[in-house]
Amino acid sequence: MFFRFLPNLILDVGLNLIKTSESERQDMYDRPAEFVALALDTCDKQQSGIVKTQAAKLFEGLCDNIDGAVTYTSYFCLQALNMTLSKESQKPKLEIGDFAVNIEQAHNDLITGCSFIKHSKPDVVIDASIMVLGLLSYVHSKPAYKNVFVWVEKLFSYYVNEILNNESKLVKARYSLFLGYLIDVLFKQDPEAFKNTLFFLYKSVDLQGEDKVIAL
Repeated sequence: MFFRFLPNLILDVGLNLIKTSESERQDMYDRPAEFVALALDTCDKQQSGIVKTQAAKLFEGLCDNIDGAVTYTSYFCLQALNMTLSKESQKPKLEIGDFAVNIEQAHNDLITGCSFIKHSKPDVVIDASIMVLGLLSYVHSKPAYKNVFVWVEKLFSYYVNEILNNESKLVKARYSLFLGYLIDVLFKQDPEAFKNTLFFLYKSVDLQGEDKVIAL
């Protein structure tokens, strides 16, 4: 019974709760250090005890204890990124095929009509999806999920320039957070994406003021 509602729990509860709120977005400009600290706490120890960090605990609990949760969560985050980045950039969507045996067309239809997509700004959809994928980096590194990570890498390789050149500071901040967990294993087969990402990180080092949220 629980497994039946797992996709809805991920889409309608988890992603909606972990996404950046308007007050948090304002902190990105007014209190960049606190904004970064919350992002790191969300992906690490979840000590803040607020809705965002509890959503992170929910994702970890699901993925550690429920069969299929890693696959569903990763797929939904990747497709949310795929849909949003494609629409924003007018670039054709990446065709994600052979993701997992338990993924069907119905799951793609589910994400298209979910409240997370319908009621979130595009950069917030990207923000939440990247954050959850960063949160689950400890799972994706396991051999059992090698095929899932292959698609994570393919999608970021496909949209790397759309992310790096995105007008939203929030998107760049979340990509920087994501790289903190996965830069050592990303883009092994795409030297151009790796070079552009390293240049992005290099330029971020000397950022000042509110732009420090990108440098982490």
